[in-house]
Amino acid sequence: MVIISLLAAGVYFETKTPSFLVPSSEQVLQGANQELVRILEALNEIKKSGFNSGMKIILDRNEYPLAVAVPYARQYLRTHYQGESAESWIRKYLYRSPAKGEVIYLQHADGRKEPLRDVFLEKLANS
Repeated sequence: MVIISLLAAGVYFETKTPSFLVPSSEQVLQGANQELVRILEALNEIKKSGFNSGMKIILDRNEYPLAVAVPYARQYLRTHYQGESAESWIRKYLYRSPAKGEVIYLQHADGRKEPLRDVFLEKLANS
């Protein structure tokens, strides 16, 4: 299932280097898989902590409840993850929106906002 998801996300490797110099495809996918799992675990932790508490994602000045945002986030991850480290992917894709370049925020139930990138990086650091 994970390998299918990785292939659907465009994580594949082609090489013309002699096979004895290249790590096996299982080793490469295992490394990519570990980083992808780290991002998904952070997403699931955010979902658990805020799903029923009224937390929202603010993207291009529009507010989306987590029930709407999480499936979209998983799809975005599937289409944009290409085997980089979890931290690198989060810094690249979870700070500014692709459409307008505005900062993406997580709004807590108490109204407090923080950049979504920072929330994910904190979850990774604590895992």
